[in-house]
Order: sequence, then structure tokens, then C-alpha cells
Amino acid sequence: MRALFLASDNFEDMEYYATRDVLRRAGIETVTAEARIQPAERIILGREKAEIVERIPLAQAQLDTFDLLVIPGGGHWVELAKNPEVARVIQWFAARPEKYIAAICAAPTILGAMGLLKGHRYTCFPSMNRDFGGTFIQRYAVVDGHLITGDGPAACVTFGLAIVRATLGAEVARKVANEMYFERFDEEVLGA
Repeated sequence: MRALFLASDNFEDMEYYATRDVLRRAGIETVTAEARIQPAERIILGREKAEIVERIPLAQAQLDTFDLLVIPGGGHWVELAKNPEVARVIQWFAARPEKYIAAICAAPTILGAMGLLKGHRYTCFPSMNRDFGGTFIQRYAVVDGHLITGDGPAACVTFGLAIVRATLGAEVARKVANEMYFERFDEEVLGA
């Protein structure tokens, strides 16, 4: 299983690193693609100045080698929403029911603006919710088929475990949760 993460300057550090860590603990390979409109040689800096050094250009990502697209939230959502290459990648994943899209905090609003939340249950950072044509649920993570959404930085571990559960099954997710001493697995993740 491989996950493609999208990142640009001002991503939410916790949502990127904590989610990626949970997925790696489950054995999911992660690759980060630079999603700046104008790619640059310099490192990608998060909201709290965490650095992403290792990444590939989004245009060079071989999408068919990935099972999952992960979009962390943070202020970079504005640039991601304006980037036609990001829209192309999201549409590519959305058109393939065997692939997953996971977005947290502000990032689900990109999906909503593209019409991808219509008819789905979802969550996002509560103050950013709009009428996206779906059903907003205020939970840390919501899984609706191949769409996985999270509501903010505090949800990172739950969001990551919800992704693991959706892609690799409840047994693997519970194993990872136990190794991290995440005691609310049944309530937070199985209820997602």
C-alpha cells in the first residue's frame, strides 16, 4: 500500500507528520509531492516551520502506483485549491473507486468546492464547513466509502487510524493503536 501526500508552504505540521507516522507504523509507504503552483528548490515549510525536505514534483508522481491520496490541512489549502495540477490529481483519484482520498481540517473544503463531498458524510474544520451537498458530522474522523475526512489538528491520530482501518482493516488499525497506547480506538475509530 502506498500513500501520496500533497504539501505546500504553510501546511499544518501536526496533520502532516502525525498522520504520516500512523500510516508508516501500519506499513504504508508514504511519498510526499510538492504541490506549490510554482515549484521551488527550497524546502517546504509548515505553519510552525517544520520542514519537508524529501519530496517529488507533483507532475512526476506516477499516480497509478499509489492507493491513497492524503491532503493535510493548514494555510496551504488556499494554494492547493488554486493549483490545476492538484485538481487533476484529486479528480484522478476520485474517478477510481479502488483508490482512497483522505483530507483533514481545511483540505476537505477543496474536495467540497470540487463537488466531491456531494451525497457523502464528511467532516472538516468546523468553521470552514459550507453547504457542500453532503452531510457534515462533527467527529474527529469520518469514513464514507473511499473518502476519509478529519476535522483538525487534534484529530491526527484518529484520522490516521481511520485511514489504516479503511485501507488495511480493523485488525491492523487496532494493532497500531495498541502499539501507540491509543485507548479510545473502538470509540473513535470503529465508530468513524
